[in-house]
Amino acid sequence: MFDRDLFLGASIAFNDVQNSELLAGVVYDTGKHRQSFSLEGNRRIGGSWKGTIEMQVFSNVDPSDPLAAFEKDDFLLLEIAIFF
Repeated sequence: MFDRDLFLGASIAFNDVQNSELLAGVVYDTGKHRQSFSLEGNRRIGGSWKGTIEMQVFSNVDPSDPLAAFEKDDFLLLEIAIFF
């Protein structure tokens, strides 16, 4: 299953007052041409708010593949939280 896969990822900390961060990655199976993409980011907004985005997408998964159980589990999360 994970025998000929490539992973490319990046983690970026913007070193700003808002503590902005971004993580992104992709896993690519060179044999079966399936992909999995992920993205995570967050940033403080003012003194007590925080915004977050998370995303996970699966692509080109064969129905007989063990990862087929996750193919329809793509998601996008947008969150704004307040801390007090």
